[in-house]
Amino acid sequence: MLGCYKKTREDIVNIIRKSPQTEDGYYICKKFIDMNKQIGEHKDSGYIYSREKYNNKICFSEIEIESYLEKKEKKIDIDWMKERDDFIYKTIFRDLDLDINEKIPNEEFTLGELIDCTIFFFANKY
Repeated sequence: MLGCYKKTREDIVNIIRKSPQTEDGYYICKKFIDMNKQIGEHKDSGYIYSREKYNNKICFSEIEIESYLEKKEKKIDIDWMKERDDFIYKTIFRDLDLDINEKIPNEEFTLGELIDCTIFFFANKY
């Protein structure tokens, strides 16, 4: 059914909040991309931002989690967040099978450190 998903947003947020965090406090939920798209019987209506805005989202701050659940207009630059998420995804997609504390092959840093650095770089460049 159109507009219906396997998991509610609230169920997904509970999973996100149980996910590991980077040193900078971002939740890393690699399963989110699939969970966010899976069709099912739960109606998804009344939210300010469509699920499509979160298509390549892997990392979440508390503010971004709240934006996912938001039903009233708030000041968040959702387009900037989506652009940043796409940038992060392109940077780390080949290493997504790693644990966030696992070193990236042939590098001296972990996946979590790469994610934190990518977020820092994007925030200061754009």
